[in-house]
Amino acid sequence: MLLQIGLFLLQTISHLVVASFLIRFYAFLCRIHLGSNHAGLGQFLFAMTDWAVLPLRKILPRSSRVDLASLLPALAILLLLSLVKSLAMTRQIDMSHVVHLFIFDTFSLIITLLTVLLIIQAVLSWIQPQSPVQYVLHQLSDPLLRPIRKFMPLIGGIDLSPLVALLILQVLSMVIHSFKF
Repeated sequence: MLLQIGLFLLQTISHLVVASFLIRFYAFLCRIHLGSNHAGLGQFLFAMTDWAVLPLRKILPRSSRVDLASLLPALAILLLLSLVKSLAMTRQIDMSHVVHLFIFDTFSLIITLLTVLLIIQAVLSWIQPQSPVQYVLHQLSDPLLRPIRKFMPLIGGIDLSPLVALLILQVLSMVIHSFKF
């Protein structure tokens, strides 16, 4: 039981840090500026990730669209977490099991992150539509919703594209979980 609690805490903390790296990577990919004028969201992400991103930026070339300095630490932490989980489950290092856990955890975390992003953005649009965080969340969710909006018009003045996106993400999650062993 202590092992399960320890793994749960390790996974929770790791996923929070990895999510910060992935949001920073995704914002850079979508050309979204996370400056200090966005109600602290950018400050939070920078505080969570600068310890690894800034040194890596000195080493890794920075392209115009891909921020490897934000992506590589996220993948490294997930790989290390998969190694620890595999070792805890099997009591040995089985690289095929580690790779399987890594792929599963990576896709599962991305889907969870996108789902949470859409839910928070939807709730904030009802509660506090003029919030600076709402503006950033809208920018982050727009690349996901834009293709859906092309095929799905407003119904009675209501945008149902977040609901469709959540359904698609839920189906993807079910497919990914069917490969878990």
